[in-house]
Amino acid sequence: GKRASAAVFSMLPTAQAIADAPILSHAAFVGLFWVIWLVAYVVCHLIGVRKQKLVNIMASSLTAYLHAIPMCIFCFHLLNARGWTPLGPWDAVDFTGVNTAGEVAAISFCQGFMIFDTLMMWYQRSDETLYQLHHVGVLIHMTACLMIGRGGLHICLCALLGEMTNPVQNTWIISCSLYQDQMASHSVRRALTWATLGVLCPVRFLYIPWAMIAVFCRCMLLSPGEGALQIPLGVRVLWCFIPVAVLAGTVLFVKGLLEGEMVRREVKSKSK
Repeated sequence: GKRASAAVFSMLPTAQAIADAPILSHAAFVGLFWVIWLVAYVVCHLIGVRKQKLVNIMASSLTAYLHAIPMCIFCFHLLNARGWTPLGPWDAVDFTGVNTAGEVAAISFCQGFMIFDTLMMWYQRSDETLYQLHHVGVLIHMTACLMIGRGGLHICLCALLGEMTNPVQNTWIISCSLYQDQMASHSVRRALTWATLGVLCPVRFLYIPWAMIAVFCRCMLLSPGEGALQIPLGVRVLWCFIPVAVLAGTVLFVKGLLEGEMVRREVKSKSK
């Protein structure tokens, strides 16, 4: 068993190999997520899901799991290796340092998913404008980091905090779709709605302002070090603005979620 595992892992490309072949790596990751989506699509049909819209949502959400979970593990490891801990202090952590091969590999993996998911939403003519804007913003954010060659660690922190809520959120998306098709109960959907809010709100409304906006503004704008000064000012402003935009997007998402719950409650009370 150990020899077989070692043989499999020896066939996988190293972080350095991924960093050395950016175009090929991005194409490979897009292809990987397409294969994962295709397998999930087939599984949905095998378990009896027939409606095309529901199959698309479930396949996309299952694919998102297999991006979010490895990405969180990679990013936590990379951050921890550079002296970052969840509760700080972060004064000695250089979020604007030269990108390591591991950081470039993690960014390539994430961009591969964002490219794939954006193309799938366009192909399926999705009306999820907020998600599409998020993906395009992430791609611009990460591309700037790769082109400049610095700031990979701050990308890892953004990705960790952005993706750690993904599994619960996508489970909620699946439950809502199943509920609309009368394949999941109201209590399950409602429980997952409150679970999503319970995970999302502390991370986005408490941790992000404290651990990202304040820290990034200090190390990139207010007291920039030598490494930060090698990054164009406009890019540093953009990197500090993006967590603020994520916060604003979360406010809109939570507002819509709560309004939806209120409407459902009113409809249910009237039907009694």
